[in-house]
Amino acid sequence: MVRRLTLDDAWKIVSCIENVLKRKNSKKIFSAVVYGSLLRGDFIPGISDIDLLIVFKREADIEYINRLQEAIWKCSENYRGEAHFEKIVDILWIYKDGLPLKNTDVVSPFKCLSIYAFDFVKYSKVLFGVDFRKDLKVPDPKKMVKTRAKRLLELLEKFTREKKYNMVEILAGEAIRLAQICYGEATIDKRLVFRNFMKYVPDYSYKRLAEKIWSRYLTKHKKPLTQEELEKYVSFIKE
Repeated sequence: MVRRLTLDDAWKIVSCIENVLKRKNSKKIFSAVVYGSLLRGDFIPGISDIDLLIVFKREADIEYINRLQEAIWKCSENYRGEAHFEKIVDILWIYKDGLPLKNTDVVSPFKCLSIYAFDFVKYSKVLFGVDFRKDLKVPDPKKMVKTRAKRLLELLEKFTREKKYNMVEILAGEAIRLAQICYGEATIDKRLVFRNFMKYVPDYSYKRLAEKIWSRYLTKHKKPLTQEELEKYVSFIKE
């Protein structure tokens, strides 16, 4: 039976994850970090997921990684669907040599380790292993806007082609965050993003649509977009 998630439940899931990490042949894990809205303070039960980064040593093979992920997801199995996605623990895993550390030329394709790195180092907690955060490269997010915009357009094309229209909605929310960073402040806090978007982003033809997009972005149960609405969302992202 699926239960309604509370903030306390989310932290209990994190404690469960921490215990799993300590049990599962942890010599193959370099570091594990929970980050994002739960640490930032803008976690919305039923909407937000629990963001987890696991950094593996090279001796960790894909079979081990998959088993570990399944064990972690069991910590939240009573809350399936209590977020934008079916699994409420969003696991990003990489190998240690994929970390964009200072004095290396590594560039990460993942937003939490690139354009949002400023937020990652501030709003995170090491659950296991090495605390590498002080050694992480933290680029100026405003200088990453063009790269991120290109990525959003690539994803838009992909999700439209695959008819994953729920992901197009999420991309529209990400576009609001990105525009706010470009014209406003370096923040991805949901309590500030829309306000800053309306305050700082210059007027343009689709700006007023942002209110509806952001409201739906923070809403769990909603009707699918109509074809007309979908076309407007696509135009909003492209603008």
